[in-house]
Amino acid sequence: LVGILFFDGILLSSFGWKSIVFSIPVMLAGWVVIMIDGDRRGGEVQLHTRIIALAFVSAIVCAQFPSYVSKALGSMTVTLFGLGTIHDRQLSGNGNPPTITKDNMSQNEQSRKAPYAKHNDTNEDDDDKHHGHPSQYQKRKWSGPMKTFMATLGVTCSLLTENFFIWVVSATFYPSHNPNTTPPALQDNGRIILTWIFRNIFSLSIRDVQQLRRLFNVQWGLVAAFGATLVCCEIGLVAPTKSKTRTRIRTRVRTLWSVALRALLTLATARAIRTISFLLTVLPSQVSNCYTQHFPNPPPSNWYDWLMIGILPNSHGGCNDLIISGHATVTSTLACASTSVASNTKFSVALWALVAMDYSIEVYEGFHYSVDMWMGALLTSLLWRIYVTLEQDDQDEQVEKDDDDNNKEEEGNVNDSHTDTPVQWRSLAEVTTQQLLWYGLPGFGAFVVVAVMPEAIANYWILVYFCCAATNTAKNGLNHYTQHLLILLLFIALAIYL
Repeated sequence: LVGILFFDGILLSSFGWKSIVFSIPVMLAGWVVIMIDGDRRGGEVQLHTRIIALAFVSAIVCAQFPSYVSKALGSMTVTLFGLGTIHDRQLSGNGNPPTITKDNMSQNEQSRKAPYAKHNDTNEDDDDKHHGHPSQYQKRKWSGPMKTFMATLGVTCSLLTENFFIWVVSATFYPSHNPNTTPPALQDNGRIILTWIFRNIFSLSIRDVQQLRRLFNVQWGLVAAFGATLVCCEIGLVAPTKSKTRTRIRTRVRTLWSVALRALLTLATARAIRTISFLLTVLPSQVSNCYTQHFPNPPPSNWYDWLMIGILPNSHGGCNDLIISGHATVTSTLACASTSVASNTKFSVALWALVAMDYSIEVYEGFHYSVDMWMGALLTSLLWRIYVTLEQDDQDEQVEKDDDDNNKEEEGNVNDSHTDTPVQWRSLAEVTTQQLLWYGLPGFGAFVVVAVMPEAIANYWILVYFCCAATNTAKNGLNHYTQHLLILLLFIALAIYL
């Protein structure tokens, strides 16, 4: 409450009483955190919903401080999360988590999987003994982490490929190299409407709107909400759910790996579609003399220099990579993941309202056409829905039409097993110096990359973190330390490209 009042005070003093309209979503998200009576359906607001909403609101309030403060908090949070989720039984003698094997499954994961495997163990395992094949549960036990690791590789390759083709499409659009031959921008009816609203209703100039966007910093709010989403899934706060069809019951277990896999594949697919789209049809930039501001003019004739320019990160975008918006794909993915796990209507309305405001400002400033933002959000949301099967549990239960009573009983057992499972954190007082160095140094390095180092070498550091994760995986398997490195890689990528 104090943070929201502090934020509203800054908003009112900077933009006047009309600007309080923009703060309504923040207050609504804050209400989700503190509300006691639950919603109209009679259910209490779940703890994980409050945590995700709190992270979102806190990030917006912290955005009023220098940017390095929020980046430092982000890297510290990832590091503390990594240290706090190491259990004694997960640690090997050298201070690193051991390789994940069938006999070394974490207690949390076992408790989540056991209820769903129980039904199949009596049938499938007996059949497998006769056929000489391992059961479906045994074959797919570790598919989640491996798929997520490969999805991380896919996102990295997608971003680097897109980054190179941003340069290619601008360098080969020769009319934009000369201000006298640059084609005019297309008519954008969406921007015309938004311009009228901001200027005539709220009396805000482009400079005022830019300051308003920095004040809210919706992007970091989404990053914080997504981080809290992964934490809640990892420590088992999100209860599993079941969906029933005529012949099958599908169990949906929200784990860190499943949610991250779904988000990564959604983002990778959206970015690949974006790259193909702006390569197929080149739209003229809305920014006058854009090419000269972003790229060398004329383009270098040496092929080596020409290729090296494409490696430099275009974190602020190019000139003709317009449809669809890369900004919209990232923020929509984070919003879909956070609202899906939070599963609260009020929080969803608050979050998407601020996302829509952020998109409107992007269009009003002239960085994108309105169709870029619209299609980016719509396409990403549809992709998120398509990949819902990635969060289905490994065990799909076959049912008969007359098994309704048994199904209800099984669903109750699933929820009971969830609530009865204790969540154990490793006390930070038990952390050894060696463990602190293993987890703390990469976290500090991530902070230095996003807060101190020039963006021109950011892509190289993304590759360094990915190579370290790949090397650790090849040597020790997909263990807890690989998870820590991948989360830090995601943190760096979002901080640079968002």
